[in-house]
Amino acid sequence: MSAQSGRSHMRGQKLRDKIVETIRARADEAASRGERYVYNASEIARDLGIARSTLLRNEAVVTMALAEIQARRRYRDGSASIEALKERNALLQETVQSKDAEIAQLHRHLADLYERLIRHSVDVGTVFRGYAVDASHVTGCCILCRSKNIPTDEVSSVIPLAGSPRGDAG
Repeated sequence: MSAQSGRSHMRGQKLRDKIVETIRARADEAASRGERYVYNASEIARDLGIARSTLLRNEAVVTMALAEIQARRRYRDGSASIEALKERNALLQETVQSKDAEIAQLHRHLADLYERLIRHSVDVGTVFRGYAVDASHVTGCCILCRSKNIPTDEVSSVIPLAGSPRGDAG
């Protein structure tokens, strides 16, 4: 027992178990308040009646406990900025992934819409042919290409070439 504190010093496995237990208890308290636990070495050291240097010597135990409960650390130096940026980056990466998934889903939906429109649409040639023939006769040339070969009501896959009334090249 220490003459100064009146407590016996924890060592070895008992100390490691107590560190993990205290970190879990702090995390449970934060969760009960609806908050995310942030590890603070000074608070844990004060709770256990040990020095922060003792926690530093048991860093592996602390890291394991924090990883287990998915908690983060509180920093008081430049690491705080780095940690905040890392956390912000992780959040932004999650946002990018969710937006990419949303965009992919919208692309699939758009492709489905186009497929349905094509499958259920009317042949435009059928609708437009009568108007094209009538308008071409009125203007004296094809309204689509301005050629003097005026389209007729007959459906034909032969395109007349210029200079030949039958469409023969020679």
